[in-house]
Amino acid sequence: MTEKQVKKTKNKGGRPCKLTRRVQDRIVKALSVGCTQGIACKAAGIGARTYHRWITRGEEDIEAGNSSSDFAVFSRAVQRAEALFFERCAATISEASLDSWQAAAWMLERRLRDDYGKMPPPPKVDRLLEVGLVLFDVKEPMGQVETEHPNPVQVAGSGSRGQGSE
Repeated sequence: MTEKQVKKTKNKGGRPCKLTRRVQDRIVKALSVGCTQGIACKAAGIGARTYHRWITRGEEDIEAGNSSSDFAVFSRAVQRAEALFFERCAATISEASLDSWQAAAWMLERRLRDDYGKMPPPPKVDRLLEVGLVLFDVKEPMGQVETEHPNPVQVAGSGSRGQGSE
């Protein structure tokens, strides 16, 4: 075989990819019931880094127009499973809000945090004074401010005015 023929030949050796239909189904099932990605990976017997590599590769394949690759199919299945879980949760909260105002308030606090979210209480006056004392510590003398220009009183030649005894 020539060198060109070797480069064109795909490497069929090596370890087979762990992304099988069974692993994908296990991850998708775990995510669809609300498990975190880390828990879904553990349930499927893969590492989190492997999972994230597969997702990244799937997104790259989709962008490159290869939406039928195993990684692209996996990436879309994961996104769909997570979206369906969150949709079910939102529907449950929405349904509960018909009987309980707390469910509606909870949803508003999280979806519209700037308008309805719980704001931290304003700082107490004692705390503001403490911060002010730290910023303007009277124990340490203020540093002398140096300017690039001479004292305007001295420039004007007004004698001893503006000249202190140093």
